[in-house]
Amino acid sequence: MGCSFFLPDEYAREPSAPSARGAGEEKPIEPIADIGTDQMNHLMFGNP
Repeated sequence: MGCSFFLPDEYAREPSAPSARGAGEEKPIEPIADIGTDQMNHLMFGNP
């Protein structure tokens, strides 16, 4: 049994129709932060 309740936010997008999907049409997700992953890891986990 799956959950059919969905709360969209400013980062959600409408699902595309199966017929509209084609090779090369998907675009990468744009980052929502201006901080790099190396900086984020350092802030979260510190230097080992």
